[in-house]
Amino acid sequence: MRHDHGTLQKRRPAIVTTETNPTTTTTADEPFPDDATLLAVEEALRQFIGEAGKIVMERRASLGVEYKGGNKTDPVTEVDRAVEAYLTQAVAGRFPEHAVLGEEGQDPKGVHEYEWIVDPVDGTLNFVTGLPLYGVSVGVLHRRRPVVGALLFPVTGEMLHARLGGGAFRNGEPIRVRPKAEGKRSLVAGLPGSFRAGFKADRGFRSRLGETRSLGSIAYEIGVVAMGTLDFALFRGPKIWDVAGGAPIVTEAGGRVVYYSRRRKSWLPLDRFIAPPKGGLRAWTQPVLLGSAQAVEELSPHLAPRYAPALLVAASHGYQAARWGYTQARSVR
Repeated sequence: MRHDHGTLQKRRPAIVTTETNPTTTTTADEPFPDDATLLAVEEALRQFIGEAGKIVMERRASLGVEYKGGNKTDPVTEVDRAVEAYLTQAVAGRFPEHAVLGEEGQDPKGVHEYEWIVDPVDGTLNFVTGLPLYGVSVGVLHRRRPVVGALLFPVTGEMLHARLGGGAFRNGEPIRVRPKAEGKRSLVAGLPGSFRAGFKADRGFRSRLGETRSLGSIAYEIGVVAMGTLDFALFRGPKIWDVAGGAPIVTEAGGRVVYYSRRRKSWLPLDRFIAPPKGGLRAWTQPVLLGSAQAVEELSPHLAPRYAPALLVAASHGYQAARWGYTQARSVR
C-alpha cells in the first residue's frame, strides 16, 4: 500500500515505546528520586554552571586553541579544559558519590546512580571565532535517565534549567516550547547543513520542513527550541554531552525529545541513554529530533537517517575516517 507522502511511510511507524537494553539492570518502572532530592541537585547545578559561565567570560580574550584528532575541524581550548575541571571538582565536593563524564576526557569509574554529563563549551568553533552562539551544557542522569539539566549562554547571561516534574525556566521565568502552528504559519526549524546527505524524507515532505536555521551549537539550538523560538531541531549524530543538558529542559517546557533506533527503525523517546557495548556512555551517538509535540509527531513518521549514526560521526572527521567507519560497518553485517 502506497501512502500520500511516498514509500518511506509504510516502513516507519511514528514514535514507539522505549528501547531496552538486555545488559542493563534498570527496569522501566524503577522509581525516580523524590522532588526534594532533584531540587537539591538542580540548585547545585545552577550554582555550578553560573560559575562555569564566569570562567568562560573571564578567559575568552586569551584563547589557546588545539585540535582533537588528526584534522583541524574539532577545536578545543584551555577554557574547555578549565570549565570541565572546575565542574568536576565542584560536583565531587558537593556530591562525592556522583560521577562526571566530560567531553574533554573526564570519565567516571565504576557504576554510579547519578552521572553528570558535561559539555564545557558547546559550539567551540563559534566561541573561538567570536560568534556569540555557544553555551555550557550540563545534564544529570539518574540510572541513565535524564532528570536535571541546565544550559548557560555566557554572552547573554541566559540560564535555562529544569528538573523532572518541576517545569523549565529561563532566568527564573517559566518557558514553553512554541505553540501549535495555526493556519498557514510556517515551521521554524533547526536543521544541519548536511540534512539532505544525512537524512531521507518522504517524497513531497521536504517542503513542509519550514524555514531552516543552523546555529553551530547544539546546546544553543536546543535552548531556543525550549524557549519557543524554533519549532524543532534535528541533529545527525550528537554525542551524549551535546543533548543531556538540554533534553530535560525541552521536555519540561512541554516538548518532546526522540532518537532514532536503527534496530527498531523507529523514533523512540529519549528517556534513557543506553550505553553501547563498547565505549560506554562516551560512545553514545544517535540522531535526535526535538521540539513541540506537534512538530515531532508530524515529522517523525516521514524522516529517517540515511547512514548508521556511527558512520555519520566518522564522516564528520574526514574522508579517511569515513572510509574506516564504512569498512567496520560492513564487517559486522
